[in-house]
Amino acid sequence: MSNHPNRSRRSPSAARNPKPEEIRAAREAAELTQTEAALLIHSTLRTWQDWEAGIARMHPALWEDFRAKIFARGNMDSLPLELLEMLNLKVEK
Repeated sequence: MSNHPNRSRRSPSAARNPKPEEIRAAREAAELTQTEAALLIHSTLRTWQDWEAGIARMHPALWEDFRAKIFARGNMDSLPLELLEMLNLKVEK
């Protein structure tokens, strides 16, 4: 399958799978439980736990959806600047 155009590792994509530490840090900073975070993006608790444990990789589209939803909830004012930068959200200084 290495010749398949959608599976090439040669051209890096802007989208990437988040690291388990990033997933957990974002959820905790948004003051959500694992259950609440999973429900927010229409996932299961077990799947969320697997993402945070590094057992499974979160799809970049779900990561983007989660980031957008916690931003829309208005919880971003209380987040540390480092986390906002890690989530690739624009920060006005």
